[in-house]
Amino acid sequence: MRRAIFMIIAVALFMSGCSQPEVEVVQIPSPILTITMSDGLVMTAELYPMQAPNTVANIVNLVQQGYYDGLEFYRVKAGFVIQTGDPTGTGYGGVDYRIRGEFSENGFENDISHTRGTLSMARYPSDYDSAGSSFFIMHAGAKYLDGEYAAFGRLIGDESYETLDIIANTPTDINEKPLVDKVIHSITVDTKGYTYTHEEIEED
Repeated sequence: MRRAIFMIIAVALFMSGCSQPEVEVVQIPSPILTITMSDGLVMTAELYPMQAPNTVANIVNLVQQGYYDGLEFYRVKAGFVIQTGDPTGTGYGGVDYRIRGEFSENGFENDISHTRGTLSMARYPSDYDSAGSSFFIMHAGAKYLDGEYAAFGRLIGDESYETLDIIANTPTDINEKPLVDKVIHSITVDTKGYTYTHEEIEED
């Protein structure tokens, strides 16, 4: 999978005293995600394919398919998160496949911390490999999520954080659903010319 996300060039040096090849890791520019709400508010985020390659690839592919357009932030909790990606708005819907959880408790090194503005994948608490399309944006930091959830990006720019605050402070019902729907008009992504392919978990 990593070959689809970033390129590792190994150059063997057949010189005296050089027994190991030199490895150059080519950094991939961060894709830029733009979330435009139906009321015109905007959030922009940079994604981190080097830290969470398959997670970023999955999000990029869903965005390019228009999957999130018209969906709502169905869960809003001020001081914690805003969450989207489930067409049913229940937290139990989404795409019909799952991806591997890219975080340390699942055996994958990912050093992105869940600070304010971080994007991360939602999943079932009992299943590390149950993420699909739902993701959340941290309204406030919660570092106890580090190593437990697959963080993959972070908001950039003052406008993004202003929009985050507006959505997060929306009045909700007892199920943390906004009383006034917070609808995503569109999400777009600039991949800086790179093509992303994600891997899904094969069902037994």
